[in-house]
Amino acid sequence: MSATQFQLDDTIGALASAAGPTVRGIVRISGPRALESLNGWFEPADFERWQSAHGATAHAGGLRLDGLRSPLGVTVYTWPNGRSYTGQPLVEIHAPGSPALLEAILARSFAAGVRPAQPGEFTLRAFLAGRMDLLQAEAVLGVIDAAGEDALAIALRQLAGGISGRMIQVRADLIDLLADLEAGLDFVEDGIEFVSRADLAARIGHAQSTFGELLAQCQSRAQSQGRRRVVLAGLPNAGKSTLFNALLSRDAALVSAVAGTTRDYLSGSVDWSGVAVELIDTPGWEFFDATDREAGDTSGFARELTRRAQELGGEQRDQADLVLWCSAADAGAADQRADFELRRRAIGR
Repeated sequence: MSATQFQLDDTIGALASAAGPTVRGIVRISGPRALESLNGWFEPADFERWQSAHGATAHAGGLRLDGLRSPLGVTVYTWPNGRSYTGQPLVEIHAPGSPALLEAILARSFAAGVRPAQPGEFTLRAFLAGRMDLLQAEAVLGVIDAAGEDALAIALRQLAGGISGRMIQVRADLIDLLADLEAGLDFVEDGIEFVSRADLAARIGHAQSTFGELLAQCQSRAQSQGRRRVVLAGLPNAGKSTLFNALLSRDAALVSAVAGTTRDYLSGSVDWSGVAVELIDTPGWEFFDATDREAGDTSGFARELTRRAQELGGEQRDQADLVLWCSAADAGAADQRADFELRRRAIGR
């Protein structure tokens, strides 16, 4: 989505704290009408101070919300000028971290003319206002998507300007080197040398080495973010969902002795010895033909449902980094033959 599609003059709002219950939740509002949007439902403890604030200020007070008999005690932080994260007037409402209360605050702000922010819209405004460079904006996504401590540490350094700062320093060094070279050309007839060939090669070599390190750092972060897709496949009732639940340490998949219980694929994240893994539980793989094998089904619904489940499972296997084939230990001879044939089709062995 382009910047023009985001309508940068809109006043936008969104939850700025982590989802779920917490001690304190934050609702962020940014745009020309950020402070004005609170009129009529925020009651500052010091009204005169609220009206006269020109810089970053914290205001205690209460919010009047539908369904609450008395105002909800909050602290509102205001940036009425362009010295905020987004470079626009900005408000942060710090309230008790009840999801229901935070949703009520968002709903009230939307009713006051605030538009729900699109993903990344606050960061886009910060970038366009010059509050951060493109590398730092990209690092925000890196922090959000960090799959491990190493990836998070690299993204945080990038967000703090670690990469940009070193690039700026190398650029300044190269400009100084260019000035030395140009000065030497101006005085070439006088035999004055501002930089020797050896010094020139050393300084260029240092710049190349620094950029090589920065490139390796960025590539390392990109690689560390990637999640390995591991797909659990096998015949119906082979124990895929049981294994899926065991690896996730929670009952995410329905487990039943009835074959074909899993009709759709399920996904879960696992940290396997520091490696981020996306674990996929798929429907049991079956030999499927055009005939309806569901007794008593005259509409063909069960046949279509089975066919679609097989397609979904196949799509997940095709996208997998690793297919983990599950076989039932108590399978009979017929199931063992089917298991062997389907495993050969799935993983080529």
